[in-house]
Amino acid sequence: MAILFCFELAAFLVIVPWTELWENNLLFAYLPELRGYLLHPFIRGGVAALGCLNLLIGVSAARRFFRPRRA
Repeated sequence: MAILFCFELAAFLVIVPWTELWENNLLFAYLPELRGYLLHPFIRGGVAALGCLNLLIGVSAARRFFRPRRA
């Protein structure tokens, strides 16, 4: 279950910062001063990098899970 969660979270973090969902979120209605920071490509890239890191964690967990057990 945790492996699937890692892959889903990774996909979300890699894809969403570059979509309209990121640009038109409700947080900007309450805190408009964050808009300039969160729409900066460096921040978007950082969030996508966290998604890539989460993908590597998921792959590592999957390799450990599917590794043959020693008797």
